[in-house]
Amino acid sequence: MFDIIIGSCNGLLALKNYPKGIILLNPLTKKHRVLPKFCGDLHGDKPSLHGFGYDVGSDDYKLVRIHVFKSPVYHIEATVYGLKVNLWRRIKNIKNFPYSWADHSYGGNGAFVNGALHWLANQNQDEMINDLILAFDLNIETFYSMPMPSFGNEGGGGELSGVYVLKGCLSLLCKYSEPWDLWVMKEYGVKDSWSKLFTMNENGYRVIPLAFSSRGDKVLFQKNSKDLCWYHLDMHRVESLLVKGPSDVHVCVDTLVSPFAESNRSLKKKKTRKRRKGKRN
Repeated sequence: MFDIIIGSCNGLLALKNYPKGIILLNPLTKKHRVLPKFCGDLHGDKPSLHGFGYDVGSDDYKLVRIHVFKSPVYHIEATVYGLKVNLWRRIKNIKNFPYSWADHSYGGNGAFVNGALHWLANQNQDEMINDLILAFDLNIETFYSMPMPSFGNEGGGGELSGVYVLKGCLSLLCKYSEPWDLWVMKEYGVKDSWSKLFTMNENGYRVIPLAFSSRGDKVLFQKNSKDLCWYHLDMHRVESLLVKGPSDVHVCVDTLVSPFAESNRSLKKKKTRKRRKGKRN
């Protein structure tokens, strides 16, 4: 049995578990549920992409799966699981889809920010392939593209490595020759709010940003899929940590959120009663 983390949101982990399938787990309470399997046939030409997040509008946790089909005509099919109804359903009206996913996004997990999931994608315009960040709004369940940073003179030979979440902000990792540049979108959806946080030389290693330190002066990275390190923003240096072996690292906060929707409703009712008692006293 092994688990692959699909996403983390408000203390819940979405995991691909063999042989059970997909499960939701609260690692603090140890409660989990096995998601029902989708009845339709969705075996695409590429491995599916996943994403997990919270829809404020419907007060529901949702998991998204996207399958890519290359023949006979390129198209995608997307399904959404809702925790409240405990069902999968297919997203309709995805026709003439103008985007394709970047190769390194296949099998990847969407970065959850501002009520939407985000992946790296491509769009063919005027015989040129443009890289972009593609988002999926969990509330209205539609796709849209995000404004990209103005890379300046470097914009020509860069490789976009991944899209991530840092302190609630969308972040983008770019590689130009050897250095890695980490960009952060400080105000969601505003192109001019993209800011290059730092440039890091890691000699060809693949790096993944995970989180800021509590003081905000360091960024925790996973390097080469197994090592953890701090990047010191003030001293511009890398500090390796004596933690070896993790192959899949995600940030998860401790909460009492349950993988069962009815338990979350009961928890909210208890909190409401406590607030009312507090006002009376």
